Amino acid sequence: MIDIDKMREASTHLQYEIQMLRFLASELRSRSKEHTAVVNAYVESFAIHLRILRDFFYRDSPGSRDKDDIMAIDYVRSEKDWLSERGVEVTFPRFSGHIERIGLC
Repeated sequence: MIDIDKMREASTHLQYEIQMLRFLASELRSRSKEHTAVVNAYVESFAIHLRILRDFFYRDSPGSRDKDDIMAIDYVRSEKDWLSERGVEVTFPRFSGHIERIGLC
């Protein structure tokens, strides 16, 4: 069983990840016509935060996570219900390519 304090801390971090993803999406929408280093930095940052959230929601098998990792599945009562209700993992090949190029995969 995972410590409740660690789960609270992880919840705070999850809020941060969501806030950053939303902020970056907004910035990218407003700068969609620009082709600058700043836009590239936003795209790379967006891809990193997207990957963190994807991992939180979908990387739940024991072999795919470290023992100290806290994932979405840790917050539910029924793993079976969670696995059937969360939906299929959505892939983002465009952003995955950015992550791979900067060596974060």
